Amino acid sequence: TDHVATKEGTRYEPLHPWPRTIVSPPWRMCNFNGELVGGAVFTTTNNHTLGFAVGKLVNNEWVLLGGEFNDLVLDLVVYKGELYAAGIFTEAGAKKVPFLGRWSGEAWEPVAEFSGPVATLAVYDDKLVAGGLFDRVNGELMNNISAWNGESWENLDGGITGDALVLDAFVHQGTLIATGEFRWAGPMRIQSIAMWNGSSWAAIGNLDLWSQSSRIDRAMSWGDEIVVASSYLQEDWGELATWNGHSWKPVFPRLFGSVYLLEEYRGNLVVGGRLSVERGRRHKLLQYDHDRWSSFGREEEGVVGSADSFLPFGDGFYVAGGFRVTGSDASLILGHWDGKDQTFSPVPVAMTIAPNPARSRAIVSWSDAPVGVGTLTVYDIRGRRVRTLYENDTTQTKGASIWDLRDDNDVRVASGVYFMKLESRAGSVSKKVVVTR
Repeated sequence: TDHVATKEGTRYEPLHPWPRTIVSPPWRMCNFNGELVGGAVFTTTNNHTLGFAVGKLVNNEWVLLGGEFNDLVLDLVVYKGELYAAGIFTEAGAKKVPFLGRWSGEAWEPVAEFSGPVATLAVYDDKLVAGGLFDRVNGELMNNISAWNGESWENLDGGITGDALVLDAFVHQGTLIATGEFRWAGPMRIQSIAMWNGSSWAAIGNLDLWSQSSRIDRAMSWGDEIVVASSYLQEDWGELATWNGHSWKPVFPRLFGSVYLLEEYRGNLVVGGRLSVERGRRHKLLQYDHDRWSSFGREEEGVVGSADSFLPFGDGFYVAGGFRVTGSDASLILGHWDGKDQTFSPVPVAMTIAPNPARSRAIVSWSDAPVGVGTLTVYDIRGRRVRTLYENDTTQTKGASIWDLRDDNDVRVASGVYFMKLESRAGSVSKKVVVTR
């Protein structure tokens, strides 16, 4: 398994495991009925093949929603109380679900027949908007963007064309904004960012991008402004520009590097990636208050990756990315900022058991353990030791073990309730496993 983590002071600590080994941080996260939901990539239990899934965080553990997807999930959104997932996938839970799926509470269901990937979702004018790299929806020509009212899909004045790819769609002051890589929106020659007012497309000022094939990688609404991130801005602008309703201007102090996320938190602009302010020291996650950049708490020690996705949640927020836990191998971590003490707070070691109940074997996997995890032991319901599965690994913060449902004498155990206890320097955690015939 791999990690969800928190940070206290200057050090990240690993947290919640995914049911299998995560090989990417959650690409997108959302709040669905008060629970954190994210889409990520994982390896199967033999660590040889890749899988894709959407999971939710329940009692510090990840629980998969439905079966596996056959490719990436790129965006998640809640529309009329239901969860929708978009991406490159064409199947979910062995069912045909081409590029856009709806969670029914039990399984992922197809919404429409898209001809290509859906990269972004937004809710505009009580409609679900899908943007991406597709020509048709249910056989009808749409050109990379379309809106659904719950019954039918709408062509938005010819869509977006010109070797087009729609990467972001969002609402700003009652209008729909689409960004990405394109040269036409409807009949208008518009490069990379366009505004839809419900009946027609229009340009948003004159954002001077230095290449005809330029693209805007990230964009969002921030108060009265639109913020875009692009490597194709004028050279002395850095990576960010804002539209104030009248003109485009760079963000000062300028930000350079690679921008992977743009979000808003408590009125501030939040930027994640591999960043530097005025080509100074490197940062992974910064906030901007219209005047200056600042980090969240002290600068992170041991962070070697970047912040890839961000979600305000309750009084704080979650952030996902690639990090290094001090003294261990690189891990994929989701951290939670509590919003109160202005720190990331650690939680105990986490462990999963599957299948449970177990008939022939149980796979026990854990993360969140500091270097020097001690032992993994099976006990019966009376507290008697049945089997020691794992002992004295001083180099790994994560791992897995298979219990063949036999005791130390190689005798099959009786049906009933047993407990797995994982002990480490951070403490111990126990979980119940039911053995059946």
